[in-house]
Amino acid sequence: MHMHSKYSDGRKNETPAMMVAACRKLGYDFAFATDHHSYAASLSAIKDFAKLPTDMKTFPGEEVHSPGNRVHILSLGASESMTDWFTTRSNDYEKAVAEEKAKLPDTLPDSMKPWVATSFVVWDKIRSCGGIAVFCHPYWRPKFKQYIPCTVADYFFQTGKFDAMEVLNTDSSDLGILHYNELRAQGLKIAGIGVTDAHSIKALGNAYTIILAESLDFPSLAKNIRLRNCAAVDVDPKSKRQTVIGEFRFSRYAIFLIKNFYPKQNELCKLEGEWLLKALEGDAEALAALKESQGTTPGLRIKYWQK
Repeated sequence: MHMHSKYSDGRKNETPAMMVAACRKLGYDFAFATDHHSYAASLSAIKDFAKLPTDMKTFPGEEVHSPGNRVHILSLGASESMTDWFTTRSNDYEKAVAEEKAKLPDTLPDSMKPWVATSFVVWDKIRSCGGIAVFCHPYWRPKFKQYIPCTVADYFFQTGKFDAMEVLNTDSSDLGILHYNELRAQGLKIAGIGVTDAHSIKALGNAYTIILAESLDFPSLAKNIRLRNCAAVDVDPKSKRQTVIGEFRFSRYAIFLIKNFYPKQNELCKLEGEWLLKALEGDAEALAALKESQGTTPGLRIKYWQK
């Protein structure tokens, strides 16, 4: 749900479609390419996958960096590009930011109000376009310095303008987990997701998100993220032990799936992911194998959950 390709600061020989195919190899049912400043990159993955017979899904996404804002934001599944919006319609963006800034309380330091106002505007725009608005890595510390003040993060949590927060994201995960659990103990209802923020295929796989949805389409996924029918999963890179972070009832079921169902699905997905990577390079045999295998993972779900 958060990864980068050649179109931003990922590996220069790895396309968005290749990143998505690598996700399938790890057992995932869906993925979002979220390059910095680029919605078009995710559309290229969708276009490439439309040519392939596969049950793997990919949807639009981008990592948004709006003017005057140091807060990192994910736009998942929105119907339009946030970057294009505030670039081509800067007057609309600036007007919306000024209006939001005027509403902010005096308890927020003036120096921090622009970050809050711009984040609110972008999150609102994402949601108005049908997307999921994500607050990225609240405890990211580049060069050992907190990337946004805790005062800003705390205000975001209390106001709830976003749909989900990244509980897991590489080195910021420990504090993310601690704060997420404390927020839930305070009674706040926040959806938590797990991401790798991978900048290469090799970096994928250390975290992911389980979502219980009626179907494998974006509206169903988005609805159930908002309903908190999801959990973040941390994968130890050495032992491969998986730890679930989320609400107890859902997490208990997620653990059951990890132990009893996903190993079966992962075997199928590993092969499909390998074929996808080869098919993207024009391998005719891999394309034939994909055609032959299409429907196997949905069939596995039907086998265990009869409709």
